[in-house]
Amino acid sequence: MSEAAASVEDQISAIWTEHFPELVFGRSDNLFSLVADSLQAVLILMVINRHFKISIPITVLLTTPFTVTELARLVELYRLGTFDEAAVRQLLDEVEGMSEQEVADQLGLAIVG
Repeated sequence: MSEAAASVEDQISAIWTEHFPELVFGRSDNLFSLVADSLQAVLILMVINRHFKISIPITVLLTTPFTVTELARLVELYRLGTFDEAAVRQLLDEVEGMSEQEVADQLGLAIVG
């Protein structure tokens, strides 16, 4: 992971922590399932859009994993102006076809448990 990507993830994590201080989450946790309702998730998206001066549409978030890592990737794509929803869907299809261990290996993570 590049330093810039890590910084974006840190900023997104900080936004979530600021709005949900009681929430314990990891970078790959589905944040949508951890908040009380979808309206809260949409409000956080608005904060993220404002913070990074981008416009990620709600529809994209409803069709992609709502994780810190994925949000950071989308932020980077939108900041670069290179977002391609079809490419994102293709990448997600590839990831969804992988086992948890394969994903962890690709990300350089160890699975605990």
